[in-house]
Amino acid sequence: MIISENFRKALENLEENAPQIMVEMTRYSANSKYFSDNYDRLSREYRDQHVAILDERVVGYARDLEDLCNHLRRRGINPAGETYIGSLKENPRPLILLT
Repeated sequence: MIISENFRKALENLEENAPQIMVEMTRYSANSKYFSDNYDRLSREYRDQHVAILDERVVGYARDLEDLCNHLRRRGINPAGETYIGSLKENPRPLILLT
């Protein structure tokens, strides 16, 4: 899971920030579910690439993870937090990104 700076700060004061944490986790979960539910189609369209899912739609893709994160940042999208990044590579490695 990618942890955003906002999420990390929210964890520091968990009780006060519980609603914010729940919103971000719920959105991340929905994006993760979208990736899983659409894996077959996505793997055909974005073969051997990483894809970024936000608001249950593909917002970026690239073969190189760093290129994808840079592309998202240029578009004003934080590649952490609510954005789910999944790998459609043949032998994917687990992804944990901290921003």
